Amino acid sequence: MPFRLCFTCTLFCLNIWFSGVVFATDDAETKPKVKPIPEARQFISEHKARFNGQNISYIATAGETYLRDKNGEETASIFTFAYTKKDTKEQSRPVTFIWNGGPGSASTWLHIGAFGPKRVQVPSDAQFPGTPPYPILDTPESILDVSDLVFIDPVGTGFSRALGEHKGKEFWGLQQDSASMAEFIRTWITDNGRWNSPRFLLGESYGTTRAAAVAKILENDLSISLNGIVFVSQALDYQGSSPYVKDNIISHITYLPTMAAAAVYHR
Repeated sequence: MPFRLCFTCTLFCLNIWFSGVVFATDDAETKPKVKPIPEARQFISEHKARFNGQNISYIATAGETYLRDKNGEETASIFTFAYTKKDTKEQSRPVTFIWNGGPGSASTWLHIGAFGPKRVQVPSDAQFPGTPPYPILDTPESILDVSDLVFIDPVGTGFSRALGEHKGKEFWGLQQDSASMAEFIRTWITDNGRWNSPRFLLGESYGTTRAAAVAKILENDLSISLNGIVFVSQALDYQGSSPYVKDNIISHITYLPTMAAAAVYHR
């Protein structure tokens, strides 16, 4: 009897142990459910302002554009601020795609510091701007009178992000970064019917390197021609822009025109 009881108890315990193993294995093999990707969102408003002597009615569109793989699955969301002239039926109006550098920077600086229809007021002599709130002013010098403007935040900056099971690091490399930007441009001109519009790229600092790489992909791989590229604070020649490296004589030569211009401006 003691033996039968012990044997029965042993089977009972083994049954519990094996059940636990099965349950643990099932839990380990169960993948967490991936949340469904919602539809891309856009926020649209209408405005009027005067740029370079011209009164312009324009539409401001802040929103997402999804990049997709060859199977049509979403890989990333690119967030942009686009300013397009209202009541323009001409497909030939230029559009300029704008980004900052970093890498790792959103388009904030060129957007609200230089080319956007509104800008944050900061001291022109580069002094400390003080504490917020900061005045928001019109930017009458913006080129919105001659071109629509699309400010792009690369993946991992601003509101742009990888989607689904994709990771941001998939887009953080010279080739990956430029490929995603080129694909965004292709998608944007398709969604907005702008294949016949003159197209320009405008990059700042590392964004000039990005512009060169994006232009190559657009022209060679996607058959999308460009009408021009604008380099702001170009960083194509890293040797020429690195005066803090020992014995880099070339950098002092390339810096001379900028320093001379700054000296003349400030007298």
